[in-house]
Amino acid sequence: MLCYVMLCYVMLCYVMLCYVMLCYVMLCYIILYYIILYYNLQGVHVYWRYIGYFIGFYAL
Repeated sequence: MLCYVMLCYVMLCYVMLCYVMLCYVMLCYIILYYIILYYNLQGVHVYWRYIGYFIGFYAL
């Protein structure tokens, strides 16, 4: 019973960590998007989009 509770707690911590990482990545994306929008560099925008696709694919 105690092992089961500990397992659930570890899984919950892992999910929370993933959620925090996701929020952090989204924040980074928003900051990068606004920086790119500010400089209005289409080439850099495409470059970051491909990096975003790669990160998204790697995350899956």
